[in-house]
Amino acid sequence: DQYYNFAGWWIGSPYIVKLPSGKLIAAHDVFGEENNVEILFSSEDNGKTWQYLTEMANFWTSKLFVNNGKLYILGSGNSTWGIGIAESSDEGKTWTEPVTLIRKMHNKSQIYKGYGNIVNNTPIVSHNGRLYTVFETGGWSRWSDDAYDCHMLSAPCDSNLLDINSWEYTPGCNFDHSGFDIPDADFLTAIEGNAMVGPDGEIYSLSRMDAVYGPVKKGVRTELFDVALLYKLKNFDEPMEYLGPVSAKVGNRHMFCVHKDDVSNKYIMIHNEETLATLGRRNMLSLSVSEDILHWEKKATLLDVRNAPGESTVSQPSFVFVDDDLLFLSRTSWGRMYNQHNANM
Repeated sequence: DQYYNFAGWWIGSPYIVKLPSGKLIAAHDVFGEENNVEILFSSEDNGKTWQYLTEMANFWTSKLFVNNGKLYILGSGNSTWGIGIAESSDEGKTWTEPVTLIRKMHNKSQIYKGYGNIVNNTPIVSHNGRLYTVFETGGWSRWSDDAYDCHMLSAPCDSNLLDINSWEYTPGCNFDHSGFDIPDADFLTAIEGNAMVGPDGEIYSLSRMDAVYGPVKKGVRTELFDVALLYKLKNFDEPMEYLGPVSAKVGNRHMFCVHKDDVSNKYIMIHNEETLATLGRRNMLSLSVSEDILHWEKKATLLDVRNAPGESTVSQPSFVFVDDDLLFLSRTSWGRMYNQHNANM
């Protein structure tokens, strides 16, 4: 399909949200060129069928959320590498002009040159009258342990979310990897954090750990890591506090999505899972559960495409609870694989 060649050739960053009316909205981006787009779809039958809704230029790696009855999209803007937001009052059919909340790499601690702000398709949560979500600043070009810095972004629920002054965010932080013995990796970093309200009512982030193997040390990974990295929000004048690794079967360099289930009062995670025979392969999606965000137990394998044709992949999940069901999206390469990152479905 050549239709979106102006925007790119790959599909990524799926996201799904439920509106107050019960309608579902799903989105994904098309990337690969400088004019990336976000494409939105709607479903009125709990995801059985979908209809094209609209597309939005200069949004990608975006997340959707509902606040005070309105639908919002928050995402990375590829034209400025900033973070932008737009609002819809008609369930995603039409949108306001996007507003840039954060430009380029400016933050409270330092200014980088040549890198970007990255919003990922991880959740945005509402707690005690405020919204919270995680973004990163940095880029792989830095090729060092501080390739990415994590930030918590927040605004009052009753504020004008299209006003840059409504939002505040923490200075960037990375994690202390002194406890990790991974000598063959070029560097270790953290990325794609999931904002969570902990059992104690405090705000946390659970990020994936990236042990990156490249041309410097020429190392080859031979073991499972299966850890995620936990941070805690202290205030908005200092970086989040790094609390350390937690055990979860998420492999290495794989994204995961976490939501709290208000029915069971437990935390649900959908994530890639690795085995020693499939190190680095995004070909299994599993479900794990935690009561305390510290200890995660795998409960089920949801998708397993290890034997599918063309080394197919499933990754970067997003999910929503609908009545007794859990509905999830997968960034999928089916029938062929360009690489782990660039999907076609």
